[in-house]
Amino acid sequence: MASSNESFSKNLIHVKAKMPNVQSLVEFGKLLKGKMRKDFDDKYGKILSLMEVNVQVEAITALSQFYDPPYRCFTFQDFQMAPTLEEYEQILGFPLENSKPYHYIGHYPSLSTVASILKVNKGQLSAVTKNLNCVDGIPLAYLKERLNLFHKEQNWTAFTDVLALTMFGIVLFPNMDEYVDFAAIDVFLAVRNQGHNPVPAVLADTYYVLNSCHEMKKKRILCCLPALYVWLITHIFHGVRRASSCPIVDFKECFVKDKSKQDWAKYLRNLNERTVRWYPKWREVNKVIYQCGTFPNVPLLGTKGCINYNPSLALRQLCYPIMHPPNQDGLTDPFIVHGIDAKDTQEHRRIKMAWNQIVLKGRELGKRSTDAHVSYRQWVKQRVLEIKLPFSGTHSTEQEMAEPTPITKEEVEGLRAALIKSEEEKKELQETLEKSYQENKDLKLKNTNMEEFIETSNKRLKIETSKKLRVQECLRGADEELTVRDEQLNNAVDKAFMWKGLWSESNIGERNVQREHNDLKQQLKEMVVKYEKQVKNEKQQEKVEVICKNLIEELKEKAGCPIRKKNE
Repeated sequence: MASSNESFSKNLIHVKAKMPNVQSLVEFGKLLKGKMRKDFDDKYGKILSLMEVNVQVEAITALSQFYDPPYRCFTFQDFQMAPTLEEYEQILGFPLENSKPYHYIGHYPSLSTVASILKVNKGQLSAVTKNLNCVDGIPLAYLKERLNLFHKEQNWTAFTDVLALTMFGIVLFPNMDEYVDFAAIDVFLAVRNQGHNPVPAVLADTYYVLNSCHEMKKKRILCCLPALYVWLITHIFHGVRRASSCPIVDFKECFVKDKSKQDWAKYLRNLNERTVRWYPKWREVNKVIYQCGTFPNVPLLGTKGCINYNPSLALRQLCYPIMHPPNQDGLTDPFIVHGIDAKDTQEHRRIKMAWNQIVLKGRELGKRSTDAHVSYRQWVKQRVLEIKLPFSGTHSTEQEMAEPTPITKEEVEGLRAALIKSEEEKKELQETLEKSYQENKDLKLKNTNMEEFIETSNKRLKIETSKKLRVQECLRGADEELTVRDEQLNNAVDKAFMWKGLWSESNIGERNVQREHNDLKQQLKEMVVKYEKQVKNEKQQEKVEVICKNLIEELKEKAGCPIRKKNE
């Protein structure tokens, strides 16, 4: 049997991933700040953050080569992974609990309904609506014109709705370049008006596109690439800091360098179950949507068709062990419906009914663990031998498939002894590795704590410096104010001394005036007394004269001779 690397590699499919140009939408998204941004995130999930993810499309193209269509998973050299509803609900920011999944109702929204969102009449919308490859939709350029107009008018309600509608068509449910089809608009309206959950539809389109690429052997990967890329990176890379409860933040902490096609191919080819980060912090779930209705797994209805996926192959990603190989009855008959035309109404109805009978599993899946039973690991290895891995490279199955060479008993004993020795060395190396890993982990934790301490100290220093500058400014202002007040006080003191002198002089003058007044008063009193005495004397003299006159007249009368007047 051939032993070349090529004989153990499957043929590559000619597919290509291309990320739509969302830079203009990112700029529009930056216009939403504060409460408007929070309200947008609460209503439409983490689409704004997803748009800012720098997707390395070479990673998605390489990943698609590992897709295993019958089992709806990615099969690597000794493990399997599959995007799950629980992971996508965290990445997209749409909780599945207490929400109804979006399901196509058999027809797309009317022009009048869409026109009301765009704030135009039906005729205006009809004039710009196009039909490309039998798909009705609206050109992205026209939607940008509406966004610019609403921004200019400060009509933020209309701006928010049209931005979300555009991102649903360009990011979550892409179909053609620079084009938003009515299938994506239908999902947007179901989310906006009825609160439906788009997560199952996004995951459905992801699986459907990957499956179609392998069926057609040549196709472009058109699905929500940012969500798939975040899912991949947070599984195969470890962040430099402690894991975050937000997948987007966790993704940013990974700091993935740009890689070429060859680098991504080599990196994914060499992945093994020990290098995978099975259960980041943000994937902490207690219940798993394990089955729906009569389906042995979970059916999904998207904008491109219907397909199922197998949560039983992804339990390790949700921190539940895989105890045995998957049930072949449920996996060997994959369910898929191409398109969502009216002819498939019966299948759509069956899926909707199944989603009314969701089977959740938790404790019955076993203790929380990312382990896998030996039987499952052997089944995976056998699966790899059957389908082979993409890209050329050394693989352990080459030794397993080589022709056996007869060996002696002594060689067997020697090999057994060497094996025992190698096992002991392996154990020692494993212990050393674990010890080194723990030391490295402790150092990282210490380094993280030190960085946080330094960052906190720097923040405190900045705050203290800012406070010091403010205090200095206040003191400078107070000093200037005190200088002004001192000058005013000195002027007031000088005036006080001047007024005090004037007051003293005034008091002296008043005392002199009072003294002169008293002297005049005393002189007046003396003069009054003098004049009173003089008047009294004059009155007494007049009285004496009258008495004398009267006596003289009496004497005259008695003597009978006239008496001369004194003047005579």
